[in-house]
This record gives sequence, C-alpha cells and structure tokens, in this order.
Amino acid sequence: MANGGRSPLVATRCRCGACRLSIHVVTASAPMVCPFCQSRLQLETTSARPWTPEPEGVVGAASVHEKYRPLAQGWVTLLGIVGIMLLATAIVVKLKNLEYFYYQPWVNLYSLTVGAFILSRFIIAALYVAPPDVGFQPTAAVVIVGRNEGDSIAKTIGRIYAEGYPHDRLEVIVVNDGSTDNTLDEMLNAQGRHPNLIVVDFEENKGKRHGMAIGALLARGEFLIYVDSHSFVLPGSIHKVLQGLADPTVAAVPGHTDVENVHVNALTKMQDVRYFVSYRVMKAAESVFGAVSCCPGCFSAYRKA
Repeated sequence: MANGGRSPLVATRCRCGACRLSIHVVTASAPMVCPFCQSRLQLETTSARPWTPEPEGVVGAASVHEKYRPLAQGWVTLLGIVGIMLLATAIVVKLKNLEYFYYQPWVNLYSLTVGAFILSRFIIAALYVAPPDVGFQPTAAVVIVGRNEGDSIAKTIGRIYAEGYPHDRLEVIVVNDGSTDNTLDEMLNAQGRHPNLIVVDFEENKGKRHGMAIGALLARGEFLIYVDSHSFVLPGSIHKVLQGLADPTVAAVPGHTDVENVHVNALTKMQDVRYFVSYRVMKAAESVFGAVSCCPGCFSAYRKA
C-alpha cells in the first residue's frame, strides 16, 4: 500500500560492533541489546525506503503444478498395470535371492532388507492422513536467511505477506548473510513495502545456522517457520503447516515442497519426481509413526519452546 503523500516513515538501524551485525526496523520494536553477545546496540535513525510495487509473481501466485492436465483413463490403467508388473518382478527377484541366501548371507540379507524397506514406504505412505484444519492460528515468525539471493529474495518476502495468514499474528525476519550482491538492498526495499519487516544484516558471512539462530532469538511468536531465500510459499501454506502443531506433543512439521521451475528441462523434471517421493512417500510414511527424521530447510515449522 502506498504512503499516500505522507511523511516518510523513520527507520532505525541497531548495530553491534562486536558481532558486526545490524538490525533494521521501521514499525517493529527496536531491540536494545545484541541477541548474540547481549551488548548494548548503537541506534541510528534514517528515513525508511519508499514504497515500491511488488515484484512479478507475488500477486495471484499459483502452483506450477496446477497446469498439469489429468491423464486419460486409458493411460492411468496402462500405467497401473505396468507398475504392478514392475512391482511383481521386483518381488520375484528378491525371492530368488532366498535360493542363494547362504552363499553370501550378509549381502543377500542387506539386499532383502533394503528392498523390503523401500516397498514398505509406498504401502505405509498410503495410510498417511494430513493434520485436520482445526482453525489453529497462533503467533508465528517466518525466518528467511539468504546470501547472494538478490534475484529472488524480494519475491520470497512478498509471497509470505501475500500468503493470507493474519498479519497481526505474523512476524517476518530476513537475514542477509554477508552477501556481495544486492540482496540487502532488495530486503530494505521490501521493508519499504512492509514496514513491520525486520531486516538483519551480517556484515560478514557467518553461515546459515547463525542466521537461523538470530531469527529465533529475535522472534516473539510462539512458532518458528523457516523458509529458504529462493522458496515461494503458496496461499494458505502457513496456516496449513501450523495445523499439525495444534497437538502440543508435536515439535516440528515439514511442509510439502515442489520444484518451481519443473518445466525447464529433463533435470528439473527428475528433481520434481525426487521431491514428490521425498515428501509424499518417505516423509508421509515416517509421519504415520510420528517420527519424521528430518525437517527440510526450504519450508518447516517448529515449536519455539
């Protein structure tokens, strides 16, 4: 929303010389001490960046997978038959190993175990049921850490604000991890569009874990949502991923992720299949047992406590 000719907002830069970092705020509360070393921050006020339009791809965002056309029933039947034949062949080959089991028992045991594990993931994943929508809308902080992501960071930030989660329950913290391009400039421009955005600038590269840590230390929300600097959330994503955390025994929930540039070439199509298997099969199967082994950095929510 444009400023409407009013006086420009005042931005505050809070700098820690010891840790070589700055925290830029406009309407968000300015921290008084460094989240890392707890020393008093040096405050400097300037004019906030002016409002500029959102980058292309923020307004009216939709999944690239919505362009997929459903297969005709004949193709579905044919692919189903081929899939059953491949599965039957794999089972027969594994059972054939039993005839020669004692020639190389450890190798065959490993082969049978891996085969059974992979096949079981597909069967167990079919039992997965997504957490129901119970209207859970707690305070949450989205943390984004990026280095040299000037070509995508503005779109990432804009998509979070356009996602639809109530802004009075949402914090957004972006961390520039010592970029050498225009990443910080794009973050500050985004702050001109969204004055409650908190921008952290590491004057030297510290690594992603330091960026994730300072986001957690600055966040006031009950839950943390980490989004990669080149990931673009779809409408309703934040609300959906938080529903699993309505259960107080759940500590973290990974969201489903697809490949944005799936239509570019064969490699991106292969990567999209890999993502599908990773989330819709492997993590879905793990979730049935309530024990997801890893929450990916591209989009996951955590109980801050």
